Amino acid sequence: MMDSRKLLSGHPQVLILILLLHSARVRAQSQTPTLPEQSSPSVQQQAQQAYQKGMKLLGEKRYPEALSEFQAVERVAPNIPQGPSGQGIALALMGRTDEAVQKLARALEIDPSFWVARRELGIVEWHLGRKDEAVRELRQIVKDYPDDEAADSIIGQYEFEHQNYAQALAFFSKARAQVDTDSRLALMQACALLKTGAQNAADEALERLAARPGLAPDGSFQLAWLLGEAKLYKPAIQVFSSLPADYPDRFARNYGLALAYFEDGQYPKSIETLRDLQGRGITRPELFSLLGVAEEKAGQTRDAYDAFRQGILANPQDPQNYLNIATLASQHLNYDLAIQILAQGVERIPGSHDLVLSRGIAYTLKAQFTQAQQDYELAIQMAPDDPGSYVALGLSQLEQGNLKDAIGAFRKAGDLGSNDPRPYYFLAEALIQQGVEPETPSFQQASQATEAALSLDPNFAYAYLDRAKLALRAQEIDQAIRDLERARSLDPKSRTIAYLLAETYQRRGEKEKANSLFRTVKESSDSEARQFREDSLTQALIVMSNSDHTGFSK
Repeated sequence: MMDSRKLLSGHPQVLILILLLHSARVRAQSQTPTLPEQSSPSVQQQAQQAYQKGMKLLGEKRYPEALSEFQAVERVAPNIPQGPSGQGIALALMGRTDEAVQKLARALEIDPSFWVARRELGIVEWHLGRKDEAVRELRQIVKDYPDDEAADSIIGQYEFEHQNYAQALAFFSKARAQVDTDSRLALMQACALLKTGAQNAADEALERLAARPGLAPDGSFQLAWLLGEAKLYKPAIQVFSSLPADYPDRFARNYGLALAYFEDGQYPKSIETLRDLQGRGITRPELFSLLGVAEEKAGQTRDAYDAFRQGILANPQDPQNYLNIATLASQHLNYDLAIQILAQGVERIPGSHDLVLSRGIAYTLKAQFTQAQQDYELAIQMAPDDPGSYVALGLSQLEQGNLKDAIGAFRKAGDLGSNDPRPYYFLAEALIQQGVEPETPSFQQASQATEAALSLDPNFAYAYLDRAKLALRAQEIDQAIRDLERARSLDPKSRTIAYLLAETYQRRGEKEKANSLFRTVKESSDSEARQFREDSLTQALIVMSNSDHTGFSK
């Protein structure tokens, strides 16, 4: 639902000014004015004295007086960069950022190697929101000064905002003091750790933040959301609950709390929190969506239907709660209701691909294949690059025994780069049903499809089953047994896997193992494959209905 990058975005003026002041007091002090050799000693002395006095005044936060001193440096020594550079720093600290940029750019015109001016120019550009220009300047700084914390922290923020999380972490690691003192940077670092899969490090960073006193309300909200994304639901509940009652975004605060309760399995509290929002006149579609799912999880199916219906009445042009009712109805095998509700949604929102595709799935589950075919063709016209439409179409054709067209649909889903292992499994299954022999193109395609499915999900029991079937056709009995044993360990209740494993043990002469399995399962079960296809279609409905209402990472 919420994007962590948006939660953590912003331009903290105080931080920028601190960086500039730190630069003026610590870094630029070492840059003593160096005049051309022909300059007289008195001119050199005047420039040096004015510069040092300006630096001292900056440290005392007497910016206008410091500016006067740096102007004096430029008057007596116009060919050195320290005068314009010092003016740029003072002007930035006075809030006159456009003038600051001009002065810092002037310092670089005089001496392009004067790194202090380049560094401050980058900081000021960042403050002005000219982020690309800022980072271009600061990247030159970190080439020579890789541990410059001000530059590293800004480049880290830039990489974070561009979703380059690994690079962001690399820069944040070199700006530890900045990250330790700035909660916003610490939140970015924790979020980047989550995005890169460093769960333990992210948990530790978030727990440190939760223990940090004096976190501002917005920072606390961002922390609570990240705790939820990290699946640390109880701490998330605590932080959401600690937000003040007058927190400006009441919906976000209470919705986040309800979502944390939901994910923690505290469905009654989630329902209570959402009902409170509803009582305050809030009618956003995701409120009813989460409320209905929580009601269903709490065993209150009728209340779940009511919540979804209220969501439709309050938001008739939003597809979410049409999908929710259809999913709930399909899970309870009430396909007529699912079709009815989805038809209403399509009539009101004819441009919704999800509604059209979902109605096609509901028709397939009800074995009304002609109507399903029409919806799938329309869904493909609406979103030709969506592999999900082709998967659903292929399953519908598979149910009708139309292996040739099903194979074509599953191939198309794979060609579109589906990240779901099931279309590859279904492609292999359809090819096997059609009949494949070793050293033929179709056998090779089936093998590649099973490998693709297993690369996406190494714990996909039915993909191991299909790979075993192919191995048996190639007379690779040992490989088949390894795959079937793995499949059985992943799905010990499958009669199909157990029966084929028993037959394979028998082929290898292991009669005791074979008979032991035969005693537990008398025959293979063709209904398992069909049930898996139906479950896959229902799961597709669940995925579409869940797309906007659950999960902190949305």
